[in-house]
Amino acid sequence: MTGLYKGVSASLLREATYSTVRMGLYEPFKDALRSHEEKDLSLGKKIIAGALSGALASSFATPTDLIKVRLQADSKSNLRLRDAFFSILKKQGIAGLYRGIVPTTQRAMILTASQLPSYDHTKNALIKSGKFKEGILTHSIASMVAGIVCATTTAPIDLVKSRYMNQSFDANGKGVSYSSTFNCFKKTIQTEGMMSLFKGWVPQWLRIGPHTIGKVLKPQL
Repeated sequence: MTGLYKGVSASLLREATYSTVRMGLYEPFKDALRSHEEKDLSLGKKIIAGALSGALASSFATPTDLIKVRLQADSKSNLRLRDAFFSILKKQGIAGLYRGIVPTTQRAMILTASQLPSYDHTKNALIKSGKFKEGILTHSIASMVAGIVCATTTAPIDLVKSRYMNQSFDANGKGVSYSSTFNCFKKTIQTEGMMSLFKGWVPQWLRIGPHTIGKVLKPQL
């Protein structure tokens, strides 16, 4: 059973930094993009606000995301968060901790730009319909819808990011299996087909849906 929780310390640290920043900056970015005449911000501006907050947050979280991926993938290792951190730092330097920062940033932008705006828009649409009011039910429905949108948009980049970050690298810092994230994307399609990019969609949605509820519900209570 404990094997299901490998990398939980890195995951918790990642959430404490990444999610705090991206959720915290979303509203300020929305306010910055809002004109004086706008009462309801357009979906396009919400997406921009989400992408910007996600990109900034990912810059803080890349090292913890990298460690989390490697700890979870290595079934034989019993390394702790601190040990894994210093092991990567010793062998690959600071740059090693930011391996995969490009796909991590891309994923963060896509995730936040799809999760928060879709939640926002769905919740507002439900309330405006007159059939729903502010409350747990409305937030839960909007969160699960946001989870579907988010899981669909992030599944391909999530798979590519995990495979790229988890591969072995040579002495020159080049990936043994994939030379770049685009190369990983291309090889995956060529060898496994287009639908392989959506492997793990169901558990992804089952994680993101309830995850979104926990993130957005508390401030509303």
